[in-house]
Amino acid sequence: MICSCKKTHPSLTEEAILNYNALPPSLKGWRRYRIEYGFECGCPEGLIYLPTYVDPDKIEEILNDYES
Repeated sequence: MICSCKKTHPSLTEEAILNYNALPPSLKGWRRYRIEYGFECGCPEGLIYLPTYVDPDKIEEILNDYES
């Protein structure tokens, strides 16, 4: 994905889950992250849920390797 802002490094930002009861049972205890492709420019964003044993920094590394 190419951002019009030319930001080359997607990043993850953790978001609070306000109502865990609304999640399916298989996602209980997982964490929610917003994937940002640009900085304050309206570039597309996505969401990803990760279990606690997954390092979000490793996911950023994978995304950045893919983008380069």
